[in-house]
Amino acid sequence: MIQAMYNGVTGLRSHKVMMDVISNNIANINTVGFKAGKVSFKEMFNQTVKGATAPRGNVVGGTNPEQVGLGVSVGSIDVVNSQGSMQPTGKVTDMAIEGSGFFMLGDGSGRFYTRDGAFNVDSDGALVAAGSGLKVLGWAADKITGKIDSTIPIQPTSFINLPVGQIARQTTQVTYGGNLASTSFPGQSRSVSALIYDTLGTAHTLGVDFTKVQQPTISDGYADTDTTTIGTGTLTLKIGTGKTIGTSTDPQTSVDVTIAATDTLQDLCDKIDATSEAKCTIVDAGAAAGADRYSLRITSASGQQTSASATYTAAGGHAPVFSTSTENANIWSWEASTEGMSVGSGSVTFDGQGRSPFASGNISIPLTNGASTPLDSSLVFGSITQLAGDTTISATSQNGLPMGMLDNFTIGQDGIISGIFTNGTSQPLAQIALSAFSNPGGLSKIGNNMLVESSNSGLPQISPPAIGSMGKVNAGFLESSNVDLPTEFANMIVAQRGFQANSRVITTADQILQELVQLIR
Repeated sequence: MIQAMYNGVTGLRSHKVMMDVISNNIANINTVGFKAGKVSFKEMFNQTVKGATAPRGNVVGGTNPEQVGLGVSVGSIDVVNSQGSMQPTGKVTDMAIEGSGFFMLGDGSGRFYTRDGAFNVDSDGALVAAGSGLKVLGWAADKITGKIDSTIPIQPTSFINLPVGQIARQTTQVTYGGNLASTSFPGQSRSVSALIYDTLGTAHTLGVDFTKVQQPTISDGYADTDTTTIGTGTLTLKIGTGKTIGTSTDPQTSVDVTIAATDTLQDLCDKIDATSEAKCTIVDAGAAAGADRYSLRITSASGQQTSASATYTAAGGHAPVFSTSTENANIWSWEASTEGMSVGSGSVTFDGQGRSPFASGNISIPLTNGASTPLDSSLVFGSITQLAGDTTISATSQNGLPMGMLDNFTIGQDGIISGIFTNGTSQPLAQIALSAFSNPGGLSKIGNNMLVESSNSGLPQISPPAIGSMGKVNAGFLESSNVDLPTEFANMIVAQRGFQANSRVITTADQILQELVQLIR
């Protein structure tokens, strides 16, 4: 009977724990992000009264062991990590995770995890947990480009801070588009202006003048037939810097062609073709030109007619046989200036379709207003065309910003916090980091809706929201407790009946012992 009483005591203790867990679930029914607990029981040791015996041939069969249980104990208290319902709050800093994952909080020395997304912005602009003041962890965006590198490891100091003061951004690229009329006459210009900004947000007017380069001019020819023997010597073909007259595998700006004593004008042209990727053609000026009827026109591999020079003894009294030219008709020069000061120049060369997809240039503006100097920027001309229509060229975009202050911000399902500034721009500010665990039920609770890693939780798998199996972030919502009240009430009745039945065991055992004591009366 004594053992029966002790068994009843273990039952009382175990059902008391079950009642504690149920009461805690019900108490936290309105706790943000709370996950309900569930109790499992297990039997304790068993006292063996008689061991099992094996069968003995065809004489006696085997017998099972006789064991008396020694009570019950709590086997585990598990966390039910099911999704709680989404409750709208209308507050932009409130967040709920839809799916798996935990928000990460830090105090500068350690990381903590929570499903409670009730956040605020403190006086320093840091995003913090409303209940504990711990700072939310994530990746900060580049202040200039707005790019976010989510491959950077999250440290306990990877705080998310929203800018409170003013911001500005230097212009590093200006893009031009539109058309430069192919019918423009040499020397005709078009001026385009655009506002660009330095590191202080000060505006500067950048003017760019586009000017059509003069048409090609070909010199007189120097041969009366294409079979004229032109003598011996070396012809050197030259092309402007940055252009190619040599082979594509061995770019060159000049090529030497050796001329034999018996070479004709046609032989020279063939040698030019064979020596480089330049294209040689014989130009026939007509019979009226007489001894100057034929000449050579040489076009480089980059599409430019080239200037050439030669040194050799001419045959038949004729001068050297080749032609010279300026740049072709598909080139526009450009010159950039600001406040009357030239800050850059170059040219844009168009192909036969009026395109120049890789054209660009650079400017450098010295500043004296306290901003970082010089203001270096690239000019992108790849969208400009040279077609037969009207000239419509203009500056289509630039990536600088004047002074602006954070006016508002939004949070996307990918956890990216985008700021809306008074200068009209929107730019990513930061991205919230989420972590997942192979065994989230193994995390240890430390209060304030926070969890920490344990030896059975596994290591955190950190990534941005909405990637792979990681949950999404819903701004303006909070995740409610996943406690199911009807289930808890039913479990409460079960716990009560279990406690009551075990108490009856103790009472009954006491009565039996009392009867045993009274046998001697």
